[in-house]
Formats: sequence, C-alpha cells, structure tokens
Amino acid sequence: MNYIFLSLEDSLEYPFQDQDPVWIRTQGHNWVFGKVAGRNIRVGQTRYRREGFFYPVNFGSKFNLRKYFAPTNAEIKPDTEEVRQLLREEGWLDSGDSTVSDGSEYTE
Repeated sequence: MNYIFLSLEDSLEYPFQDQDPVWIRTQGHNWVFGKVAGRNIRVGQTRYRREGFFYPVNFGSKFNLRKYFAPTNAEIKPDTEEVRQLLREEGWLDSGDSTVSDGSEYTE
C-alpha cells in the first residue's frame, strides 16, 4: 500500500514496526526525530476516531524519552523523503537535514 502525506496535519494510519525511524509531534507542537521502541502497541481512543493504534517512541537527544503516539492523531510520521520535505517546508528541518529547528541533531 502506498501512503501519501500532503501535509503534516494528515491523519493516516501507518503500519510502523519496531526500530522504524519516525518524526513525532510533541505536546509543545515541535516535530522531533525518534524511533519506534518495541512491539508493545496500544489500542485506544484517538482524537479523530474511536479507536486507533498508539506506538511507543524513544526520542530526545539521547533517545532517553519515551512516549506513545498515534498516526490517526497526526502526531507521528515515518521518516521518508516526502515527510522530511514537508518538515523543511514548514521550517522544522533545516535544508541540510542534520539540524532540527529546535537545535537538536538528526542523523540518518
């Protein structure tokens, strides 16, 4: 299946796997890089649907923070060129791909 994101606000279920690199929107509405951490997916009520999947993600400068994010809440996106381009267009990722707008480092 082909997943197309036209905006960072797109709410689209996506089949994340353990260790997938992702972009997440924090409670402060910042987009940061992280990795799906494990297979302990939760099912729960989302903002846009009655039920959705919540994926555990490690993030932060040392990947020492962990929280659950739901694709149907438009708060987690796969790390694809398409998503990185959307992040660049909205000012969240510098054009060199190495520095996120909050000053943290992103590496592939």
